[in-house]
Amino acid sequence: MWQDESFPYVQIFTPRNFPRDGVKGLAFAAEPMTAPANALASGEGLRWLDEGETWSGSWGVTYTGPTV
Repeated sequence: MWQDESFPYVQIFTPRNFPRDGVKGLAFAAEPMTAPANALASGEGLRWLDEGETWSGSWGVTYTGPTV
């Protein structure tokens, strides 16, 4: 996973029991974030855009392991 400087945070989620074809499997979720958890309450990392203003960032995932 890669992300540019627009995403200084990442949230990781790993459920304990992810169903896969009737058996318990493993799962991993990663979400690039522009602000930390609780940013709406703390104000940390929030970006405010004026009318007509735009913002962009880049991120992606590259998988190089064996296929299942």
